[in-house]
Amino acid sequence: MAEVTRRTFVRWAAALGVSATSGSLLAACGGTTTTATSSAATTTAANSSAAPATTAIPSAAPATTSASVAATTPATSTAVSSVQTTAVSAAPTASQANPTGAKVALRYTFDNTDGEATWHKKVTEDYAKLHPEVTLQPERATGDWVTKTVTQLVSGTGPDIVLGFGATFFQLAATGAFDDLTATVKQWGASYDLADIYPEALKELQINGKQYSIPYCFDPVSVFFYLKPVLHDANIPFPNETWTYDDFQKDLIGLTKQDASGKTVQWGYNGAESIAGWGYVRTYPAIWAYGGDKYNADMTHCMLGDPEALKVLNMYYDLKVKDKTSPTAADSGKLNYYQMFANGQCAMQTTGPWAIGTYQDTITGAILKDNWDVGPPPSGPKGRFILAAGNDWGLNKNGKNKTAAQALLQYLTDKDRSKEVGSIARRVPARLSAGAAFVQPNTTPANQAVFPQSLSYARVERLHPTQEAKIAAILTAAWNDVIVLNKGAPDQIMPEAIGRVDALLKQG
Repeated sequence: MAEVTRRTFVRWAAALGVSATSGSLLAACGGTTTTATSSAATTTAANSSAAPATTAIPSAAPATTSASVAATTPATSTAVSSVQTTAVSAAPTASQANPTGAKVALRYTFDNTDGEATWHKKVTEDYAKLHPEVTLQPERATGDWVTKTVTQLVSGTGPDIVLGFGATFFQLAATGAFDDLTATVKQWGASYDLADIYPEALKELQINGKQYSIPYCFDPVSVFFYLKPVLHDANIPFPNETWTYDDFQKDLIGLTKQDASGKTVQWGYNGAESIAGWGYVRTYPAIWAYGGDKYNADMTHCMLGDPEALKVLNMYYDLKVKDKTSPTAADSGKLNYYQMFANGQCAMQTTGPWAIGTYQDTITGAILKDNWDVGPPPSGPKGRFILAAGNDWGLNKNGKNKTAAQALLQYLTDKDRSKEVGSIARRVPARLSAGAAFVQPNTTPANQAVFPQSLSYARVERLHPTQEAKIAAILTAAWNDVIVLNKGAPDQIMPEAIGRVDALLKQG
């Protein structure tokens, strides 16, 4: 999901005080709180259970080297990727999905990008040919769609297939919004091939080893974008597989230029790490590369104040505050960080695949047009890592057309549609077999293959099942004090914030 929507949800959740154990969705919307049962509710159409309302959601333990993507599954869980997928039954036919023959309308939400809008127009047309008895009603996730979705789920009018990502999935699953898909995926048969989906993308959507949502994209969100002429003029090599964080620091300093008066006219970098409070999340690849992490294994301690993490946070602080390699808010003025990169004021930045279309449209200068590219992140002592985030779909527990919705979910996440996710929606597919479809030959950037290739060393942000909204608010405020307001160095600001986070972690 694009960053704005993720941040909107965190602010929404923090404002409402929503947590995985806060009771029903009614509590989040201000209605009467009801206590959900701990037993799974049986559904007649799907023969599956809803996500337990008060079950803590285990977070996968992170990998320890860049060669290992799959995280360790908690001892109490069984990885869904190990589920036998012998053919139980084929995909439902039109008559099986709708045995009554009556016209069925299916609603589902998709991410707010132009590429996805184009793709879902095609999905609607293609699905109508296969299932003329079904009318698809795809809805673009615009505005405060999270609150809207919660309200609809409370009233029983929610979409048949619910969009999730990161914290939204955790919050909704914990309140019992989703059906357990474990048995359903078995019924889809061996050809569906769940093992084809990136393990990291699947595991963040599991509760106690059961699959409650299926990812359709798995975007690396910290790929390096760079302006080739600017790096060339500074005699700085383009980012590649030999690039290290030592090189990164030297390169940013070398790319930062001042005019005769001493005013900075070109900055080396304007990634979110250096310009936004929420950018602490984007520091994780470097923290992993130096052997640190956000939480310890059992999530009883926030490790962002440990030496490995502080080394990285201090690196970004020094580059911004001491070396002036990133613009301040005053430097940026009314320009956002996409605009500053597009007009050549900043030489490099980190972002995700959605920025490709943005820059194809907005980098129009004669020197820079079609003269920019992408590359991998630097490596550190413990390897090379990239931050990835997926979008996913789950079945509404209280949906009225579950069998038809199951058939649609299978269709939306199968191998052929996964290729369309890459080629049309311009998101990186969650399926390994579809990665090549993202690459469009003879278009800018030339090195688009880095997006699917980087998923071989991808990790996801670890999110606490009950306290994440509060934790995110604390860490965002602390990093904003460090990197935006320059109130102090990380070792001055972060310890107090980490203490507050650890207090929340002790509450469970």
